[in-house]
Amino acid sequence: MNPMKDDTSSPAVGPAVPTTQGSLAEAAGAPVSSNIPPPAPRQPLPSGFDVQGAPSHPPQSSTGPSLPMANCLQALASQGEADRRALMQDFETRFATRLLSLETALAQRTSTADDVVADLAARVSVIEAQSNRQQRVSTSVEQNNIGRAQSRFFGAHLPPPTFDGTTSWAAFLVQFESVATLNGWTVQDKAHAVQLRDAAAEYLEYIPQGIRSNYEALVSPIESRFGDRHLLQLYLTQLKHVRQGRRYLQELAAHVDSLSRKALSGCPTATMDLIAANACVDAINNRNVQRFVRLARPIDLP
Repeated sequence: MNPMKDDTSSPAVGPAVPTTQGSLAEAAGAPVSSNIPPPAPRQPLPSGFDVQGAPSHPPQSSTGPSLPMANCLQALASQGEADRRALMQDFETRFATRLLSLETALAQRTSTADDVVADLAARVSVIEAQSNRQQRVSTSVEQNNIGRAQSRFFGAHLPPPTFDGTTSWAAFLVQFESVATLNGWTVQDKAHAVQLRDAAAEYLEYIPQGIRSNYEALVSPIESRFGDRHLLQLYLTQLKHVRQGRRYLQELAAHVDSLSRKALSGCPTATMDLIAANACVDAINNRNVQRFVRLARPIDLP
């Protein structure tokens, strides 16, 4: 015996409910159309909004940037300041190097210019020395020619001066050279024309015969014996202790000038004149006159 199924044990399955338009059409018995457009694609959401359309990030504060932005700006400012300092330091270094190179080049050019000037000065000195030497030679030749011409014109020779050893050798030598020039004497003529007597003639006996014919060799020992060189200390002492005595001021000035030229032979003229002027002022007897003259500060003798 077949038991009967209980209708209440399982529900009856009804027809399927259509879920789409096609299914609805099929259920209604209408033909299904193939020209139904597909659903429109979903548009993308704007950046910063979620699916519901709410902003994904909270809005920025209207008073200024947030803390990360401020840190970024501060970092940029620090980096800019560091770059500026680096550029300035690099510029200063380059400028100092360039300035040093320019100074070195200028110093080298200045040194070169100084060397050129010194070389030119040396050459000018040599040329001047040669010119002076040639001028002296030509002057001596002209003087000899003039002396010979005067001798031929006048028809007689001037007598040479005589030296006895008691007068000034320098004064005698100046007079003798003048007479030799006027007479047109040569060096050999001057050696034979020297006139000596008394002590100077006695000293001539000690000079070798071979030297007597050479004028320069003859003059040298006589000047050493009777010249003023060995009397320099004596003249200096006399110049230091000279006094007016009974001399007039003009006579005192002439005496001091003579002593100064003997004692200070070879000194510059300005130095010689200044020393002679001071010695002359110190030698004045009258203190009032001496003080008055000293206040005038004379630099040479009248």
